[in-house]
Amino acid sequence: MRRREFLACLGVFASSPICATDRVRRLAIITPGTFGSTSVVGSFTTALAAGGYEEGKNLRIERYFAQGSPDRLRDMVAEVVASRPDVIFAISGRTVQALKTATSAIPIVGLTSDPLSYGIVQSLSHPGGNITGTVVDAGAEVWGKRLEVLKEVAPASRVIFHIAPASAWDSAVGAAIRAGAAKLGLALVGSPVESPYDDAAFRRAFDSAISADAAVVNSAPENGAQRNTIIRLAEARRLPTMYPFRHFVEAGGLMTYDVNFPELLRHVATQIAEVLRGTPVGSIPYYQSTRFSLILNLKAAAALQLTIPPALLARADEVIE
Repeated sequence: MRRREFLACLGVFASSPICATDRVRRLAIITPGTFGSTSVVGSFTTALAAGGYEEGKNLRIERYFAQGSPDRLRDMVAEVVASRPDVIFAISGRTVQALKTATSAIPIVGLTSDPLSYGIVQSLSHPGGNITGTVVDAGAEVWGKRLEVLKEVAPASRVIFHIAPASAWDSAVGAAIRAGAAKLGLALVGSPVESPYDDAAFRRAFDSAISADAAVVNSAPENGAQRNTIIRLAEARRLPTMYPFRHFVEAGGLMTYDVNFPELLRHVATQIAEVLRGTPVGSIPYYQSTRFSLILNLKAAAALQLTIPPALLARADEVIE
């Protein structure tokens, strides 16, 4: 080892990632759904490598994807805790809540909606305990904004299909969507999507919302795992739909008012690297993005026989044609 690397490992250069190579660390990723597209995963692993931790060299990543099954997620939480990885990357508020109940010793980095609403931590700036993370939205108000934009695209809409599993209907995000809808005089309908979260389950949920004239897709991971199914069913029903993330619109969905998801994953990777270098997880502040982008898909609008208002087109950060 060169002298500078030796000094870095003694703590002289505290910010250096060089010492990350001293042994193979274990990172467990656990999610109720799947982990997203290749580009999304790539932004995460690239940021981990920039922080000094590269899969196959000094990092082993153990993946636990529940594929929409609550029973499988419960079993996986127990399995992850029993395996005692160096750090857990947990996706969704309920995953973090389950892990928080199961362990106070293993560092957890979460990617969730508002962790204050979920009761995960008491402070974003000083999380304390064994949890920190990154927030995927800006709190309840972002759902009100999404519904406002949906109303601009489909001004005659009065009944909105809320596409979500039961756990998300009853979550802090579900409450925020209900509050935003009530403020705009909109009614939410539709039976929650049932487990297993497959094509048939989503078709049944769509069939239960026959009175809907527009839709909003919850940010629940189960929806992300079935985004192509949701997009196809929404188009078949001619439902103007607001999606939670950019990758839905890239896959053919109508629109999103979204944070930059790859950017959020880069922040998660940075937090994980800090934990692996020895920073107490509870001292790392939660990261919350304040930048949102309005993205519209004109091909999807044409398929739905919709005309996007010129004022909304002018405000869009990106238009996919």
